[in-house]
Amino acid sequence: MIFTNDCSDGTLEILDRLDALGHVRHLPNPADIIESPRYQPLAIKYAMQHQEVRNAGWIISMDVDEFINIHVGDRTLAALFKENKEANVISLCHLDFGCNGIEHYADRLLTEQMTVCDEKFPAKPVRRRGIKTLIRSTAPPYTMGNHRPFFENPDDTKLKWIDGAGRPFEKRRQRGRHKGMPCNGAYEQVQINHYPVRSMETYLTKAIKGNAIAINSFHGIEYWVLRNANVDQEDTIQPLLKQTKVALSKLLSDPILSNLHQKTVAYHKAKIKELRSDKKSSKLLEAMKKAHFQSTKRPQETEEVGN
Repeated sequence: MIFTNDCSDGTLEILDRLDALGHVRHLPNPADIIESPRYQPLAIKYAMQHQEVRNAGWIISMDVDEFINIHVGDRTLAALFKENKEANVISLCHLDFGCNGIEHYADRLLTEQMTVCDEKFPAKPVRRRGIKTLIRSTAPPYTMGNHRPFFENPDDTKLKWIDGAGRPFEKRRQRGRHKGMPCNGAYEQVQINHYPVRSMETYLTKAIKGNAIAINSFHGIEYWVLRNANVDQEDTIQPLLKQTKVALSKLLSDPILSNLHQKTVAYHKAKIKELRSDKKSSKLLEAMKKAHFQSTKRPQETEEVGN
């Protein structure tokens, strides 16, 4: 199920076509109906009422810039579940990828272009990163959150919660409101490849759009400095590109979908050209370039109480 809001680049039409072909279920975000800025929380709450979610064996809330990267078996979700038969909750730790020095937007897979990430094994073991969580239908009662579920009884013995290395999830994090975890050793079985900035030009389009929690909150240089992580080479997802391209080619063999895709690419190129000539956006672009080439390391995150 995919929820969209305020898209002007052709995304709506592409998803409607994918829906018609039976690949996805595309729905408008309910936040648009009640004119609320809380797009992501309301979409999640609404999704939980749909039979696709209620009848699913496993569910997860993910964003368009996140990719599940599995390291066990044949690297499918089925292989991950087989490896952890007793688990009914699996929290996957983020690994942020930077722009890799790429300035210009191109019609290519993000997972192919972006191969440099934040420190995968940071020296400070307390380094915390965000999570996204797979939840099995057999899990005890909970309220769904974007990053993790919140259980009515965190001490329920039926709760079998593990991290991306197959280790028991920390009890204090199960009970609290934590949305992250220490990342050291958390990527053994599965990780979330997160591409929050993409190319420099693409980031300009993200900056004016805002974020999914509160639309119209401009993403500026602060977010870029925080998320443009270019420290370690990380290409574990690359062997999956061949399969991805085969699947993508099959989708684009549909002439209607192919035409919609090309229109969207043209839209983005035109929008980027417009933004590069805009004073505020061009100033941001120059600041991004300067920040990127001055340093390849991002500030250390610290544990936040209640997160």
